Amino acid sequence: MSLRTVTISYSLPEATVLVSMLRCYGLNPSLHSSAHGAMKPNLLVGLGGISVELPHQELEQAKALLTETSWEPPQTPESAAFWSNPALNLALLAVIVVMIPLPYPVWRPRIGPSSEDQADR
Repeated sequence: MSLRTVTISYSLPEATVLVSMLRCYGLNPSLHSSAHGAMKPNLLVGLGGISVELPHQELEQAKALLTETSWEPPQTPESAAFWSNPALNLALLAVIVVMIPLPYPVWRPRIGPSSEDQADR
């Protein structure tokens, strides 16, 4: 039996309510990737959310039911759109490429007396 994704939720309570509603109408939904949502909810956006899945035969009925109840899928979080910006990715890559090869004293200012001060003594 192949499962198809009906929707993706970025909230474990919302996904649980959707599964409960679909079960009340006689469908057989399941939650995919809900364990990480229970342990670390702040990782849901980065890991792609929690998908509500159904058998292929029940997919059209579930979509009609969600449309009938005027449920709308969540929008992609702004943080996902922020990281998909190519200019930002290139800028961060340039900073990392320039900073990592530099030796420690070049990019970290010294604290305390310099070697020149000790030579004068």
